Amino acid sequence: AQQAQQQADAANPQAAEARQQAQQAQADARQQQQQVRDTLKELTDMLDQGGSALALKESLNELVREQDELADLTRKMLPETAGLSRDDLTDEQKSRLDEIAQRQNELAQKAGEFTQEAREAARNMRNQGETDQERAMAQTLEEVADLAERQGLEQDMQDAAEQAEQNQLSQAGGQQAEAQQTLSQMSQAMSGAQQKQQEMLKRRLAQLEQLLANLIERQTSQLAALDAVAEGAVENRLPELAPAQTAVRQSTMAAEAEARTDPATAPAGEVIAKAIEAQARAIVALRAAQRPGATLGEREALTRLEEALALIKEQQQQQEQEEQDKARDELRKAYEALAKREFELRDKVAEFAAKAELTRRDQATLRTLGNDQADIRAKAAELAQQVSDTLVFKQTHTRIDRAAGRAAEALLQSEADSLVLMDQQQTAKLLQAMADALAEDEDDEKFEEPPGDSGGGGGGGGGGGPEPLVPDIAELKLLKGAQEAIYEETRALSDALRDNQTRTMIQRIEDVGSAQGELHEMGKALIEKVTQQAMPTQINPSE
Repeated sequence: AQQAQQQADAANPQAAEARQQAQQAQADARQQQQQVRDTLKELTDMLDQGGSALALKESLNELVREQDELADLTRKMLPETAGLSRDDLTDEQKSRLDEIAQRQNELAQKAGEFTQEAREAARNMRNQGETDQERAMAQTLEEVADLAERQGLEQDMQDAAEQAEQNQLSQAGGQQAEAQQTLSQMSQAMSGAQQKQQEMLKRRLAQLEQLLANLIERQTSQLAALDAVAEGAVENRLPELAPAQTAVRQSTMAAEAEARTDPATAPAGEVIAKAIEAQARAIVALRAAQRPGATLGEREALTRLEEALALIKEQQQQQEQEEQDKARDELRKAYEALAKREFELRDKVAEFAAKAELTRRDQATLRTLGNDQADIRAKAAELAQQVSDTLVFKQTHTRIDRAAGRAAEALLQSEADSLVLMDQQQTAKLLQAMADALAEDEDDEKFEEPPGDSGGGGGGGGGGGPEPLVPDIAELKLLKGAQEAIYEETRALSDALRDNQTRTMIQRIEDVGSAQGELHEMGKALIEKVTQQAMPTQINPSE
């Protein structure tokens, strides 16, 4: 029967081609139906597992809340029962101790149950989950359960309950503190699931990029081999190319399966599927020794593979940008928190600056505040390392270091006057200016994407890559904030001169003048940089 079919195919090539295409279409349809069934099952499993993970996260938050509440009750009760045995306590005090002990025991039981549930959920996700999200959550839950068991969370809670019952509240508080620390670490680990997912996606994208680059190279070689078969040559040479093209198609199917295992890369998988269909048509045409169909199919397959690779690279760039945006937001929050600390510290110092005479206790307090000021200066110096390759941010940090350093030195010598307050105000204003400069608004997007731009990284990104940690728009915004801070400092110096407070006044005025000059030069340099970056996209060569 097979031989008869081959003879019939040879006698009627067009019918043979149609039959082979129909067979291939049936095979592709079965494959797509199976993919649909698999996808539906994955979605169902993911919903179940996602709900389980969310419930566990809520349970952990509840454990943290209850343990914090019990620790607070224990601390409040400690002073009134310290040094007494249980027999010396009143009935009301005993009742309160028993309530703390009972609640602590119940919490220990909940902690044990949570650990078991987290372990079971991790096992299920590891066995059934196929997406990066599920694998990341399985790994996270495993780490959370390990932390609870390794650090004896349940045992610490049980010990705290026993000690509370015996009025050993100091020891109970210690065990509760241990439990709180373990719960905090578990919460941090639970929050790290998204980071793990991003790392897994990053590896998947890199793997797909390599797979597609290899497939493009192989598909290009197939086209070259097809073109090498001279027009009019013996046509039976074309079927000889079918096995190699079939091998390329099999590898392409593997790449498609890899892409479809995660929703983030599924769009690329859909494009790869179209390449597989084109490769199937090319194989049918090669076997039938039909050059036009083979050429058309292989060229379309190559186009689709290149399209899929472009999608993967675009997603890689998007992920890099998201990571950079997250880092920028964290930097902004760090500046904001440090500015808040500085403003609060300045308010504390202002109380002493208003006094005509400082007591010895006041002087000791000022020295303590001086240590706080020195710590703010050190924290600002750490942030400066993250922006060491910038222009305006780097110079602003230099000004912050000088102002915070002068304030810390004066406070450590128990000195508090208008100049110290001025330095603290300047430090806080500049820190807040940097936080504000890193905050995004609608005008930033207009700056980053000038009309006619075709992907050349706006805002200083360059080359279509991710925007830098500190884009040029943030530097420009900081110029304005820094200028406002200089203006405010100039007015403060003027007020200080009127009050005849002339300590190191000449040097301070010179510093402000120098800072104004530096700001002017930085503005010129930054504007020139931005102009040069914008010229290729804004200049019309015909004009």
